[in-house]
Amino acid sequence: YDAFMAAGNGLLGTVEHEIRLEPHAQTRKKAKLRLAVGVEPNVSLIKTHPGFNAGAFECLVRTGAKGLVVETYWSTLPTQRKPIMDLLVNASRSMPVALTRDAMDSGCEHDPQCCEKKDAETLTCCKDMLTGTALAKLMWALSQARNPKKVRKIMQTNCAGEMSAH
Repeated sequence: YDAFMAAGNGLLGTVEHEIRLEPHAQTRKKAKLRLAVGVEPNVSLIKTHPGFNAGAFECLVRTGAKGLVVETYWSTLPTQRKPIMDLLVNASRSMPVALTRDAMDSGCEHDPQCCEKKDAETLTCCKDMLTGTALAKLMWALSQARNPKKVRKIMQTNCAGEMSAH
């Protein structure tokens, strides 16, 4: 299963009954490999678009979602950006919120407004991580930690090449 594989990278390993690392995969530590399994299934993915109804965020908070990945498309939402960001910051008080970019837009690291400094403490900018990868990673991160700072740290740590090194 290669949920953390980023576009343009080769397969790092295979999960079957055992873990077998591919020869080209680098060992990051000399410590014994520890498999950290688990997912939090109650994580949602929302893609913004022109005319997007931001009330969807409030519904997710009320229904008890444990996390949210939002694929932003700011290039077509200039007038909707501030109200959406305000709702996301509000939603992040009750669950981790991770921001990704539409594949046609450049990654969040190229957009200084993706997570403004005042929002960076509550929202997680996923840089150039693919949206589907961010969803799988947030589901996994929430199974490893519940503390929002720890979840954010996991999300911003490049575990398997899911983010560019720059």
